[in-house]
Amino acid sequence: SLTSSKSLDSSESLIQTKVPLTLIIRSDEYERILQNERILRVIGSTDFKAIQRAFEAVELSEETLKALKRLVEKIDTPLAVRSSSLFEDSVYRPFAGSFETYIIPNSHPDPSERLRQLLSAIKHVYASPFKPEAQLYFSHAGKRAEEERMAIVLQELVGERHGAYYYPQISGVAGSYNFYPVSHMKA
Repeated sequence: SLTSSKSLDSSESLIQTKVPLTLIIRSDEYERILQNERILRVIGSTDFKAIQRAFEAVELSEETLKALKRLVEKIDTPLAVRSSSLFEDSVYRPFAGSFETYIIPNSHPDPSERLRQLLSAIKHVYASPFKPEAQLYFSHAGKRAEEERMAIVLQELVGERHGAYYYPQISGVAGSYNFYPVSHMKA
């Protein structure tokens, strides 16, 4: 929990939050999936629905499946499923925001159903570099989606359940200093 070191008077309240549980699926899982015969058959296609179906049909590795099963058995709070990729943080042509992110409720009483929903979200994130909008950006950047290396970040949403709803405690974007300036930029 985060706490404030300053003293509080009776009119102030302290917000306590926790660092969310985070699980990373390494990029080698994505690389393995890209070598799957089903995926190789559709990669050049402009039919994104067919590409999504091919990704849906691919099995994740046994190691990844075991870790995901443990995750859904341990928690039943909402999860963010998002990409973390080589091109997203590119200095000259960043792909930030180009790929899908899913928030899943992870609240079904049956852990096997929660796992099914989680796997579906992961596979849709994996397919997202092949969506038409991303393909257009790849072509303008002089890159190909097949060159991408993507990890998946699974992160528990921090908040509280109120009846049938789950509310986050806080939301926002954090910024930091750029200690590695390029060209005209300053640290």
